[in-house]
Amino acid sequence: HNLSILHLFDVKDLHMDDLRLTIGQCKCLETLVINECSLREDWEHLASLDRRKPISTSVRMMQLISFQSLPNQLVQFISLFMYLQVLEMDCCSLDLESLKSLLLQQPFLHTFRCPDWQHISAPNLATLQCWFRNCDLQLSKERLEFETDYKATLAVNLLAEYADFSTTLNIGVSG
Repeated sequence: HNLSILHLFDVKDLHMDDLRLTIGQCKCLETLVINECSLREDWEHLASLDRRKPISTSVRMMQLISFQSLPNQLVQFISLFMYLQVLEMDCCSLDLESLKSLLLQQPFLHTFRCPDWQHISAPNLATLQCWFRNCDLQLSKERLEFETDYKATLAVNLLAEYADFSTTLNIGVSG
């Protein structure tokens, strides 16, 4: 399974085994986009495999768009991806402590983008910036900055330019 980019779209009621049998089998997966998907309430109950074992050690960039989960599920779900460098979410309902817990579990994370963090305030932002000095926290639409992917192949660049195709979704644009 040599996929480097995987988009999951409109997959409802995912459980741990689903994730291990799909994402877990893609050993070269670098970019994961999860769009309009949801986790089962008992998503780990059905798991026959070790729940603490990472799903992926290769995913470096993850986007969660319209992802439906309980707050504790979200923190646990993201912790199953060990080496994330970029995490993007269209919105986040986690409180300060839950978000801090999530970020602490991602030591390689250098960019966290979320244009709609529901608990944003000056004190909360200052606390996060103090705790995570090495992570670029883009927690409002005004702070979003996107890098150019210089590693993209000619085919990807042509598709992006002429067919409006992108390997990731632009979380800063309202639909």
